Amino acid sequence: MWYIIESREEALITTGFKERLNAEQLQQYTQDNSLVKYLNQTPSKEGDCFNIPAGKIHTIGKGNLLAEIQQCSNTTFRIYDYNRHDAAGNKRELHLNESIKALDFNDTATGQVEASKDGTLINCSYFTVKKQEPSENQLLDYSHLSSFVVILNLKDTITFKYNKEVIPLHAMETLLIPASIKQIELSPSSNTRFLEVYI
Repeated sequence: MWYIIESREEALITTGFKERLNAEQLQQYTQDNSLVKYLNQTPSKEGDCFNIPAGKIHTIGKGNLLAEIQQCSNTTFRIYDYNRHDAAGNKRELHLNESIKALDFNDTATGQVEASKDGTLINCSYFTVKKQEPSENQLLDYSHLSSFVVILNLKDTITFKYNKEVIPLHAMETLLIPASIKQIELSPSSNTRFLEVYI
């Protein structure tokens, strides 16, 4: 999933096909440089969230700063690279055959999601992500989880306390709370906003 932290006015997120395609069409559109016309392009703004399951074609447009939460696979299939060249004038390797096997050609959704009342953005079999905006001191209770928790701070500074240790967490920093820690104190700033991630 992608969570947009900041974006410029012209920034776009590309996710999913505009219409159902097949392998032959994909090959044709990549060869004639028209593929982008057949993809959903969504103007992005701070706070937007996109769910990107396996098989969904996707790319990050320029002007986006985002958080990416994912099941680690260490695999990227590059379908199209906008005819870019590296410093030596070479194009990057494409993986069209592998992509054809992996893509869901029926996926025409943008994948954009809204937070639920409790702040949940994504709750899938691989991970859960919640957006939290606390306005007062509180005790975070993770006794119901068997997972570690990752806090990604998006705004201002948050102060955590555990066993008399004070842990300041600044904007764009992360805190890994081990599964063995079931409760931790939180003191927010005036505009605190963070992502809470666990498996």
